[in-house]
Amino acid sequence: MAVSVSKAGPYFSSGQIKFSDLRTYFRSLVRKASSGGSETFSPEPATDTAAISTSELLRNTDSSETNPTVPDCTENRTCGVLEDGISSDNNLKLSQFRNSIKYYYVTLPSDDTVTNFDIDAQSWNENLDKTINKIMFIDGTCGSSTSGAAAASFDAESYNLTIDITGNLYGSGGAGGAINGGTGSNGGNALSITSTGNSVSVVLRSSGKLYGGGGGGGGGNKGAQGGNGTCYDWGYKGASSGCEWCGGCGDGWERYGGCEGSHGCACFGPWCRKTQLKDAKCRKKNHESKSGGAGGNGGVGGTGRGYNNLEGSLRGVDGVAGAGGNCDGKDGTITTPGTGQTGKTGADGGDWGAPGFENDNTGRLGNAGLALKCTNCTLTGTLAAQTIKGERVFS
Repeated sequence: MAVSVSKAGPYFSSGQIKFSDLRTYFRSLVRKASSGGSETFSPEPATDTAAISTSELLRNTDSSETNPTVPDCTENRTCGVLEDGISSDNNLKLSQFRNSIKYYYVTLPSDDTVTNFDIDAQSWNENLDKTINKIMFIDGTCGSSTSGAAAASFDAESYNLTIDITGNLYGSGGAGGAINGGTGSNGGNALSITSTGNSVSVVLRSSGKLYGGGGGGGGGNKGAQGGNGTCYDWGYKGASSGCEWCGGCGDGWERYGGCEGSHGCACFGPWCRKTQLKDAKCRKKNHESKSGGAGGNGGVGGTGRGYNNLEGSLRGVDGVAGAGGNCDGKDGTITTPGTGQTGKTGADGGDWGAPGFENDNTGRLGNAGLALKCTNCTLTGTLAAQTIKGERVFS
């Protein structure tokens, strides 16, 4: 980041200091309208012939003055020849104006891109709380990839500060909701200002952009579990048998073998039975209810449009197929457990300055980021659809 500082001045670094020149450079001088421009005069020096008094040339420390003729600033407190800066009371001398200034400029160049640009942390030379008119030219790009941090911000005591925007301020796109119904994250703000001095003036040029980030889409819900089924395995037992008698298995059981072979048998009366049947083999089905296959995970919601998603897709991710139902090692199936449903598709993220999406199959959407969140500021310039996306909140 190559932020630069320039000044209207320093004036009178050498040579004679005349009242007519003080009139030109302090009363008639108008700040430059762009970082690459030059100061102008209003009226032109040749037409400003009215006398200028010494009282007009005192260093003005009144914080209620929005356009001081001779501003209070660090430079004007320390300039002069063998003097302690330009006097703010009745001890004024022309020699005090040696190396004095009128305006103070800080510029973010057009070829620079920064994240979470902290305007009050720039090189203001302790002039923010002084009456000099200060201009922050944002010609480059400011962005944020964090919903809770604006692309550019200002939070300080300041007087007579202008933020002049010809570049791009892109809030963060909100992250999509997590799988299985997660809530999308909110989009981030483009510019956030809190001034505890007088009102900060924000000027938005026709080429500038104040774009709040889009909200994240809701995450897709998990697919429904498959329907229950009934599975079984076999229970086994034997049954006693006797001579010429194959033992019974009992209610709920079936005989599936046994009752074979021969052995000696007790004699009764004049004859003996020689065949004894072996024990019968019995079995029955042990039924067990089995749950259907698990539903597939829902897809992640789409990321909102933002500095972290300038051109990528806003679409939510498709859900995953559900698991098949099975009997998990049981011997057989009476009713097959069902296959889980495919997870639901995540909802889409929102475009610039718009909330994400949600539906009956997803979690909640993320809200849109603001184009401007402002405490004690004004906004002027080209306020149109191509320069502002998102709401503006003033307090």
